[in-house]
Amino acid sequence: MILSAGDLRPEYLSFLVDMLNKRCYYVRGNHDIVYDVEPPLGCMDIDGKVVNHEGIRILGLEGSMWYGGRGVEHTEWQMRWKVWKVRFQIWKKRGVDIVLTHAPPKGIHDGKDLCHTGFRSFLRLI
Repeated sequence: MILSAGDLRPEYLSFLVDMLNKRCYYVRGNHDIVYDVEPPLGCMDIDGKVVNHEGIRILGLEGSMWYGGRGVEHTEWQMRWKVWKVRFQIWKKRGVDIVLTHAPPKGIHDGKDLCHTGFRSFLRLI
């Protein structure tokens, strides 16, 4: 299985799938707006979804903290809403094993700039 947390060229992910012959799940990073017109072939976007891969339950949440709207960005409130909407899927699958995100939880490996700051809503989720 291949998991991508974003900011990789779609053709690179397609290459990995071809070379390794493995299933690829991804969430987009803040720079991945090209995925809208050129999604990686053989890969599954799991943003806002819980998928089951051979018994491993994976939740995906894309993007970074909002810093101007030029990429895949969310405010804290928008991410909190995304997390709230996926609660039923989490309950239905009886939890998750992996939370695949581009951004970190707030306060854990935050960067100095806003786009590398984590989401507070991930703390409660995890």
